[in-house]
Amino acid sequence: MDVIYSRDAGRYLCDFAYYCSLFHGQGRAAFIHLPSSGGLASAGILVPLLQTLIQTMLQQLEGPSETV
Repeated sequence: MDVIYSRDAGRYLCDFAYYCSLFHGQGRAAFIHLPSSGGLASAGILVPLLQTLIQTMLQQLEGPSETV
């Protein structure tokens, strides 16, 4: 599945959810837009992708790891 970076959260409800998250998170928020239907919307495909994506985002927040 392709992952596309965008600064546009969509319209109406998506924008509202994202910008409320930014406000309450004091500028630190992420919005992941998922397909609502079709072959890519199955849990078997989305769950592993989301796990990897969220783990990667959390690692970036932690910063570079120090190796000894």
